[in-house]
Amino acid sequence: MTEGASIFPQLIATFGATLGAFALGTVVSWPSSALLQMRSEGDIVLSIEQEGLVSAIAFVGAALVQIVAAFAFPVIGKKWSLIGLVFPFICGWVILLLSSNYAMLLVGRFLTGFSGGAFVLAAPAYTADIAEPRYRGALGSSMQLMVNIGILFNNVNCNTNWRVSTGLCIIFPALMAIWMFFMPRSPVFLITKGNIDEARKSLQYLRGKKSQH
Repeated sequence: MTEGASIFPQLIATFGATLGAFALGTVVSWPSSALLQMRSEGDIVLSIEQEGLVSAIAFVGAALVQIVAAFAFPVIGKKWSLIGLVFPFICGWVILLLSSNYAMLLVGRFLTGFSGGAFVLAAPAYTADIAEPRYRGALGSSMQLMVNIGILFNNVNCNTNWRVSTGLCIIFPALMAIWMFFMPRSPVFLITKGNIDEARKSLQYLRGKKSQH
């Protein structure tokens, strides 16, 4: 156990990583209000089968991203995987925001599901790498908490115009990318790459300046 270590740097890094889990929560809950509004307002006319596919295709993307993650995590690490996947995520939300037909909805949902699925793989893995054993369980559980808060966010805003709420959903992955840019890379990843000095600096940040290793 690291003597004198502080939980706050670990908490800050974990919060940044789990913003992606919050973003996935918005993906999961988006159809419940958006599709209902489209149906009532006639904004985009969809059949019941089309609505079902628009809802489900995000989970197809989330399942497929595991293949990409298996290659990306060992090569560029969890931090840069999280940051890199923000771009298709934002692209997906922008397509949904501008959607005028069924095809655009499918593409936007697939991209947001793809990136969101990667976030819930990378966030707990990153947290496990950076957290001390005594905090690992508590910090690891924050991922599921953030998913639920993301779901709550869209449900609370269920009466907001669906294009406005879709635009708001762009904020959270963008914030995560900015936040994570300033966070250290996983010391475990750095050690596997033989970068001992950088791993030591990462641990020093995560444990606090007063910690003794």
